[in-house]
Amino acid sequence: QYDHTTKAVATNTLRYIFEIDDHDNPSILIRNTDHRLMVFYSKHTVEPRLYYRVSTNPEDISSFGNEQQVSGIADNVTYPNPYQLSDEGNKIYLFWRGIGWQPTFSTTTDGVTWTTPQQLVQGTDRPYIKYESNGTGKIHFAFTDGHPRDNPSNHIYYAYYYNGGLYKANGTFIKTIASGYLSTSEAEMVYNASQGKGWIWDIALDSVGYPVIVYAVFPTDTNHRYRYARWNGSSWNDHEVTAAGRWFPQTPAGTTEREPNYSGGIVLDHGNPSIIYLSRPVNNVFEIERWVTSDGGTSWPTKTAITSNSQCLNIRPYVIRNHKQGDFELMWDCGDYRHYDNFHTSIKTNYQFDTPLNTMKLIFDMGDSGLPASGYTRVKADTRYFAESFGWTDTSGNRSATRTGTAQPNSDLVFNSVARTFKVTVRNGTYAVTVTMGDQSYAHDNMSVTANGVTVLSNISNARGAYYTNSFNVTVNADTLGLRFADNGGSDVNWVLNAITIQPVPTSIQLAPSSVNSSRPAMTFTGIGIKNETGIRFTVPKYISNKSVPASVYNLNGKLLCNTAAGNGVIDLRNRGAIPSGLYIVQVKTTH
Repeated sequence: QYDHTTKAVATNTLRYIFEIDDHDNPSILIRNTDHRLMVFYSKHTVEPRLYYRVSTNPEDISSFGNEQQVSGIADNVTYPNPYQLSDEGNKIYLFWRGIGWQPTFSTTTDGVTWTTPQQLVQGTDRPYIKYESNGTGKIHFAFTDGHPRDNPSNHIYYAYYYNGGLYKANGTFIKTIASGYLSTSEAEMVYNASQGKGWIWDIALDSVGYPVIVYAVFPTDTNHRYRYARWNGSSWNDHEVTAAGRWFPQTPAGTTEREPNYSGGIVLDHGNPSIIYLSRPVNNVFEIERWVTSDGGTSWPTKTAITSNSQCLNIRPYVIRNHKQGDFELMWDCGDYRHYDNFHTSIKTNYQFDTPLNTMKLIFDMGDSGLPASGYTRVKADTRYFAESFGWTDTSGNRSATRTGTAQPNSDLVFNSVARTFKVTVRNGTYAVTVTMGDQSYAHDNMSVTANGVTVLSNISNARGAYYTNSFNVTVNADTLGLRFADNGGSDVNWVLNAITIQPVPTSIQLAPSSVNSSRPAMTFTGIGIKNETGIRFTVPKYISNKSVPASVYNLNGKLLCNTAAGNGVIDLRNRGAIPSGLYIVQVKTTH
């Protein structure tokens, strides 16, 4: 959530451990009646469940009600798209792929009770469809026969819904929506596949409510072309925009690309559809560009590069609805992408947010075995670092393994016999870093960790089934944190890594008063510790490493949790209640 007034950015996670699949993106409806958010989400055609949650407060993502499901669904679902029509008493229309892999919809007037799902369109196999609405009485949609991979003559069709009926662009009535689904022979054909099979990308409305469509065509799978079709009141003006290269997925060597029609992407600015954003190869790297037409798409004299000289893919642009000019307008994906269930991308924008990145806690689960531990971000052996993200600076030799007999994140690991650096982009500041290193199946010895060039952990040795967890502070001065893992000889040649937590350390914390006192002059040490099975482990100066000394434990906001004792670098938490695992501020005192 982005606040235009304060420039603050907030996030909230509605569902953990869902599915690794980029088709699972949620959709959002801001209700006309109370401005509360309805967020809809589903898995990728693997179960007949379409979920949604409603925000507690208007235009606020900080709190949501319980998860609900749309009732009456019998077929597996994906792609939820909600719209609300004020002319129909603020009825909500929810579209998705459902019945027989076809576009399907249901309606609700109260956000709780849903009508029986009804098929909207019938294609050749599984149509791809894009929707747009004026928010009052009309819902426009453009769709294909099916997937271009399976349809060598994939056409583009159009229709709109109004007051119970389906219509062509010129207002010709086709049929009532209650009389059954719309077939491709009944719909209006916008593109007849004369330049190769097509695939819809976006639909918007101009200032008088006429539809504008952008789509891709494929004379061959390695020759993608973008097109722009605009209704002028009597006909469709349809023009090619530009060549778009070939598919963007990074096809593994020796394999055949599974999605050869994945173009970089072309979308409309829904506030002004004379503006488009597109992704195409420039110097062999997909870059984002902004193009403007003043003659309905015949020519595009104004072209502006949004990205340039990039080191990663820039794909799938998305224009923020109802955005303010010159503010947060555009998002896109940047990173590595092999398939829809194998990608490492970040979301980039055209806007530099004021909210510092170092207010976020980063938690990484190392390994390749499917979903990460709850609340963690997966880092695979081949997750490559790129600017403003995270990953390995060199993935060669990295391997992963999954062990039985222990839970995540300890069950997954990345290992290598050669030193490798994990790098993450953060804002300058001080961070408490926690690493977990161990292996359920093998012993490892003489491992070390270096943070931004400084050795912070050394001679780490674990027996089989044992795990070493420790934390240390790192000061970042160049917006990147690099952790180098190495094995320095011994009976085993590999270093191993299970998990990393990176927690910003507040620059100024007011600690609540504690009852730790001494009658003699004392020295005070304050630092960050990590809670494990026996207590809170932390690093202390040599002069108190062998002593039992008074200690206080605070949360990261400076609230006192308990007074206890510390010795040998461990704070004793026996009989101190249920302090959960995590990072804490610790303060110990010792006499001279």
